[in-house]
Amino acid sequence: MGILRLSQKFGEQRLEAACLRAEALSSYSYRTVKNILSSGSDRLKVERELDEVVHREHENIRGASYYEGREIPC
Repeated sequence: MGILRLSQKFGEQRLEAACLRAEALSSYSYRTVKNILSSGSDRLKVERELDEVVHREHENIRGASYYEGREIPC
């Protein structure tokens, strides 16, 4: 509720942008979103470098095909 309340002071568009930036940082706390809004960082373009890191090929990453047809123990 605290994060949603920030829209009263900063506006809905800025709050949405701040939440996108916080998501890119993998930091989902009220403090992070508030600091992004207070510093004006929400107005900067969000770079999706995280996506590039997650999707890199590596010999230790099995991928979805490894698990097809396998039973995963619960």
